[in-house]
Amino acid sequence: DEKKHAAMIRRQIRALREEGHFAPEGGIEAPKAELAAKLFPPEKKASTALALEALHTALEVEAESYSLYYGATQEEGDPAGKQLYLWLAAAERSHFDLLMSNYEAWVSQGGWV
Repeated sequence: DEKKHAAMIRRQIRALREEGHFAPEGGIEAPKAELAAKLFPPEKKASTALALEALHTALEVEAESYSLYYGATQEEGDPAGKQLYLWLAAAERSHFDLLMSNYEAWVSQGGWV
C-alpha cells in the first residue's frame, strides 16, 4: 500500500509542478471511514516483546500519516487534491485499524490475529 501511495503522491507533485494543479487519479474513491476521529496509539506497556514495540511504532507512524492527510483535506480547495487526501487518510485509517487489532491481540492473547 505504501508504495502505491508514494507513486500517487509523486504523480501529484509532478502535476503540481508542471501544470499548477492536482491531476485527477482515475479509479480512486475514498472509502467510507470516520475521518474526524483522532487516532491515538495505546500507551506503551512495559514489555521487551519486539513485536509489541514494532506494532506500537507502526501505530504511531500510521496515526501521524492519518493526521497529516486528514488535515490536508480540510485545507485543500482543489477537488482532485481533496479526493486524493481523503483516499490517503482513509487508507492510513484502515492500516491503523489493522495494526491496532493485532496490537490488542498481542496484549490480550499473546499473538497475531
